Amino acid sequence: MQILEEVRESRVLIWTAYVEDAFLLRHALHPKYKVKSISGALAASERLEVCQQFNKDEYQILVATTASASEGLTILAPYVIYFSRSWKLGERLQSLGRFDRPGSERYENITVIDLVARKTLDKKVLLALEQKQDLLTQINGDKIREILWNQ
Repeated sequence: MQILEEVRESRVLIWTAYVEDAFLLRHALHPKYKVKSISGALAASERLEVCQQFNKDEYQILVATTASASEGLTILAPYVIYFSRSWKLGERLQSLGRFDRPGSERYENITVIDLVARKTLDKKVLLALEQKQDLLTQINGDKIREILWNQ
């Protein structure tokens, strides 16, 4: 909540790996912030509509599961928070790619924040994702970004 207070006037995308997290976050934030969420329960057309509304500043916070919103959508926000994450590197890279799209140039910087709780698996998952990405880069060189971002 402290992070959201610091960026009060900006749009924020919150990624989560779990539908339950998205539901809980949306309901915890709703009274104080204009918030919507995307999960697999929404049809593809509804997900697109929610993203378009978010990109037009119709609400401040979008909570999305990486499995349901990490491909084929443009989500523009100067702040991206990973509340929880999966072990899947492809899902992580695709979710990062949602805001590296046409229109993102309106933001001078995009800040990505990984929330990592002490004495949890969060740190191990983040470390594993970093190691997977390093290995992929060693195998494929710098072409990996081009391959992943231009599918």
